[in-house]
Amino acid sequence: MPKAHIEVEQFICEHNYDVVVYDVPMPYASSWDLLDVIRAMPSLRSQAFVITTRNKQKLEQAVGRTTAIEVAGQSNELRHLLKAVEAAGTAV
Repeated sequence: MPKAHIEVEQFICEHNYDVVVYDVPMPYASSWDLLDVIRAMPSLRSQAFVITTRNKQKLEQAVGRTTAIEVAGQSNELRHLLKAVEAAGTAV
């Protein structure tokens, strides 16, 4: 496993987050692949993630349907994001 992946895993585990918000940037396909690697790490399989992106339509063109939340600076998007984080945190 690459050193950077190990560092991500260690960082998340050491800080014991209830929820990790992961933003999928461009290039979408490789960023999504990295998220899959992170979520497949044995110590993170039960970790709650909320996925965000700047352009959900482009992300889904690259990787298929997702539960990502589009965050492009509108106040209603922030409310949706906060609700998703709250829901993910209570599900843990």
